[in-house]
Amino acid sequence: MKCRFVVEELVNFDYEVSIVVTRDGKGDFRAYPPTFNYNSKGILVYNYGPLNDGEVLDKFVEVARKLADSLNYVGTMAIEFFVRGGDVLINEFAPRVHNTGHYTLDAAFVSQFEQHLRAITGMELGDTALLSYGGMVNILGTSRVPPEVLRYGKVYWYGKGEVRRRRKMGHVNVVGESLDDVKRKISIIMDLIYPEGVDQYI
Repeated sequence: MKCRFVVEELVNFDYEVSIVVTRDGKGDFRAYPPTFNYNSKGILVYNYGPLNDGEVLDKFVEVARKLADSLNYVGTMAIEFFVRGGDVLINEFAPRVHNTGHYTLDAAFVSQFEQHLRAITGMELGDTALLSYGGMVNILGTSRVPPEVLRYGKVYWYGKGEVRRRRKMGHVNVVGESLDDVKRKISIIMDLIYPEGVDQYI
């Protein structure tokens, strides 16, 4: 019996970042500001941004543009990076609108969803500027969302019938006047949705 394996190098990275970009059929390109991702057990729990790390900020956009151009990609896509010192390494990319870009529904002038439709229908791409600081908390493995959550964020529910561990049942978008404000709200939402800790749900 033959066994096949995929062996990957262990990367001791500092943190993970996502960038959501859109490219149209003419090659026009737009990038949303990168966000910091917090993952547990290999699944995104929350993210927030915009990330302000001058040392590597331009590299995210540069690599994302090269990737989209090399694929002649049309539409919205997300690229997840490992950051290690001054280096950025692609962890994975998703050729579609993405979980890490959901915050753009409330924090951006044009959301990732509208931007995707603009690209594939030949419309002019929209402004990717953010209207506020923003973030997103995934609702994982539970249908319990206390009403108090609505004091700190906007709930998007996916209407899935069965609740399972790790399953994304919805998400909560958060906006704020500063990154610290967004992080504070995310912390409160996490305590409200996951009183026993998020690892119990994933």
